[in-house]
Amino acid sequence: MIPYMFVEAIMHQNHRTMGEAMQQCIDACVSCVSICLRCSDEMIGMDADSHMDHKDKDIRQVCIRLCQDCAGICVLSAQWMSRLSSSADMLHRVCADICDRCAEMCERHTLHHPLCEECAAVCRHCAQLCREMPGAAA
Repeated sequence: MIPYMFVEAIMHQNHRTMGEAMQQCIDACVSCVSICLRCSDEMIGMDADSHMDHKDKDIRQVCIRLCQDCAGICVLSAQWMSRLSSSADMLHRVCADICDRCAEMCERHTLHHPLCEECAAVCRHCAQLCREMPGAAA
């Protein structure tokens, strides 16, 4: 068991503070979670007998999964940044990459699901802010 004083010293070793850039990134992650969950839920509820061909239905399934993945990594990123975890630096690049993948898929699906356009824009914004965070280029 690690003594509390040692844990506290580790947590504050970098004297991390919540700057404006980090708060903006957290806000972008939270917005991304919200839109991705709405987007995936709406797609799940779409009529299975809609006028989409098989390829478009496959794209929808991938889009649903990517929206859920994106929401998951954005929740984790926001949580870790909110508690000033030094490990959050490792997540920034991963979060940005998944947000970009989600945006790309949503952009391909906008004809069949209008919310995908908004979702893609929010994902792109989140990806940009995550890439600007320390550790993202490492």
